[in-house]
Amino acid sequence: MIRCCYRLLAHVLLLSLAVGCGGNAPSKDEIDQGRKAVETFLASWKQGDTPGKLKGHSILVDDPDWTGGMKLLDFQITGTESDHPTNPRFRVKLKLKDEDGPQSEKDVVYETNARKDSGKVLVARDPFF
Repeated sequence: MIRCCYRLLAHVLLLSLAVGCGGNAPSKDEIDQGRKAVETFLASWKQGDTPGKLKGHSILVDDPDWTGGMKLLDFQITGTESDHPTNPRFRVKLKLKDEDGPQSEKDVVYETNARKDSGKVLVARDPFF
């Protein structure tokens, strides 16, 4: 149930960003906060933690590989897209392992949104990348 709510929240976030609101490019503080949230989330996943462990860090994450049970063996943030109209985006190379399958590498993009009203940071994987 909680996974469904996170996924719905992330998709609403991405949909609202796709429609666009003509906002300003993210500030350096927003980029730094977003990068820290992505690094914290990925480090937690790599350690074998579940999505619920991040509640103490005020980070909400939507990643179908993590919620689907894939193991994260390693990650590398390969780029920052700070020219996006509203939110920082981060390119990441993931090294994954399925329980029964071989290792695989995947390039993904995470978009972050720092909610000033709640102090939470939303991290959502771009489903179109």
